[in-house]
Amino acid sequence: MKGVIGTRVAGGLSPRLGIGLVAAAAVAAGLAIGLLPLGALAAIAGGLVVLAVIAAILIEPSIGLALTLIAGPFEPLEQVRLGLPIDSGQALFALTLGAYALRWLSAGHPMSAVDTAALRKIIAFSAPILVFIGVGVLSFFPATDFRLWLKECVKWVEIALMLTLVAMEARAPGRRRLILAALLIVAAGEALFGVYQFAFRQTGPLEFGLPGGRFYRASGTLEQPNPFGGYMGLSWPIAFALGMTWLRETWQRLRNGDWRGVIAAPGTALAGLATLLVAIACVGGLVASWSRGAWIGASAAGAAMLIAMSGRPGRALAAVVAGAVLVVALWQFGLMPAAIVSRLTEFTTQFDFSNIDVRGTYLTAGNFSLIERLAHWQAALGMILDHPWLGVGFGNYGAAYEQYRTLRWANPLGHAHNYYLNIFAETGILGLLAYLGVWVSIVVQALRATGRRHAPALRWMAIGLLGAVAHLSVHHLFDNLYVANTFLLIGAYLGLFASARIEADAARTREATAESLV
Repeated sequence: MKGVIGTRVAGGLSPRLGIGLVAAAAVAAGLAIGLLPLGALAAIAGGLVVLAVIAAILIEPSIGLALTLIAGPFEPLEQVRLGLPIDSGQALFALTLGAYALRWLSAGHPMSAVDTAALRKIIAFSAPILVFIGVGVLSFFPATDFRLWLKECVKWVEIALMLTLVAMEARAPGRRRLILAALLIVAAGEALFGVYQFAFRQTGPLEFGLPGGRFYRASGTLEQPNPFGGYMGLSWPIAFALGMTWLRETWQRLRNGDWRGVIAAPGTALAGLATLLVAIACVGGLVASWSRGAWIGASAAGAAMLIAMSGRPGRALAAVVAGAVLVVALWQFGLMPAAIVSRLTEFTTQFDFSNIDVRGTYLTAGNFSLIERLAHWQAALGMILDHPWLGVGFGNYGAAYEQYRTLRWANPLGHAHNYYLNIFAETGILGLLAYLGVWVSIVVQALRATGRRHAPALRWMAIGLLGAVAHLSVHHLFDNLYVANTFLLIGAYLGLFASARIEADAARTREATAESLV
């Protein structure tokens, strides 16, 4: 018996049996490669990968959160190029939710597996989102297309679920690093792909071409420049904040003379530098999108972060104003790149904003996109006047558009190209107020967190979140960024902030308890 036990390995398999299984698998793989056609081999390999992913998510659901965030931006590419009924991001998120449900149900006492105190804080943080969802549900009554209504409601439920799951999981260091790595990997990948499309591919859709024919607007995997610019605009503030968090930790060690700690654990400094490079790449991708809305949103994000980083908001605001004056001066003296000046100013010469009625406006290649956008604003205003309280139904702008469109603009485009008008038209004044309440609440909590210098991780996460919210709020004057699973990205950001706040509160409680015992 001793000899038998001595030949066993972990898991109960003997070395000879293990070698035999590996050899059999190798022979089977060789026969498959030699005998099966390439298409069949690709299908088998794809099936094995899918099974491996499913198994990994069922074993560790936080892997599903990371993979969902990585796959999310591929939704437009998959829908347009492959025509899939459901994109991989949504499929992975559904599988992840199922894995969490199985884990929760398999516990002997389900609530014993949940930190109820933390969950209560997360629910309180999410309360404005839940109120907004409730108002969206009420708009069921005027809705004419219930499928679109349900789709929009589900989108916001997914934001709340992503927020909750990330907030709970990110409290564990390993899972937090996994989620952060996913966010940074997909941001870097999209940014580099966008820069390649802009500067090196030298081909693309005709409407994406820039004067001269050499450069093309970047669209990444999101298939359109404006959503891509929005994705980059939401990504760089968080990447910058994370990089500063890790670099600050290294700087504190150096200030304390802990050179050995820095040398022994260089990963923190390297992670900070790498993350700042991701932020720079995202800014490059944002520029390459050639999206005016994204550029203006990024300017607002930078200003918000500068004010939040400063311990003296008055001085920071003065610096922002001085920067704006400098830009105007460079503009006036012709020292800014002509292409950027043209891009930012062309819309002011194409339309008389004293009269936004686009009926009868003479169309040209230069003003087409602007007039199209204003025509959709005009349709939204018509919906608001007819349905001021509950709107035409959540997600039903496209369904109601035919009744309110102007003669030459038959294509509804899915939204009003101004999210505030869009949400007002779809959910009425109640929905607009509830939506504004979501972001006012989040901004207030983030601003409070920026003053907690004893909790640097929370402070920098709050600064990054403020930048992302500033970009979202300003860019939404011109577009709708809740597309291509970007809403899941926003849910993850909110979850990371909620998690950091819970951890900071717990640390402060421990410190207070320790002081009282002393």
